Amino acid sequence: RETTAQVLGERRQAFRLQMEARLRDLADPHDITAAAAELLGRRLGANRTGYGEIEASGEFGLVQREWSIDVPPLVGRHRLDGFGAALVAELRAGRTVRVEDMAQSPLVAGEAAAVYAALRSRAAIVVPLIKDGRFS
Repeated sequence: RETTAQVLGERRQAFRLQMEARLRDLADPHDITAAAAELLGRRLGANRTGYGEIEASGEFGLVQREWSIDVPPLVGRHRLDGFGAALVAELRAGRTVRVEDMAQSPLVAGEAAAVYAALRSRAAIVVPLIKDGRFS
């Protein structure tokens, strides 16, 4: 007899195996993040997934590759505060940020809301990476 938890667990395991098979033979870090972003984007039904690196100054982020469908590209170098000082403060503190509605979130008020509108981003999940105590 199947239960919802069992079915979800099997789907997660299938996704992990698919991810492992896709990444197994890749060596270049950029190829790995690009492949992982595509798999994750397709799995979540997202319009954009990717990986950004924070420069040593902590002021700029660099997106070298992303996976996207029908949205303007985010590839390039970007001033972090342009994405919302409150949102970036949460990331710097090591907290994952989930925004369901960019137009209504206090984390992206003011000019940052226009940035997300231009990128056609209505919702987001951003997971920070902290290495050696530094937001990276």
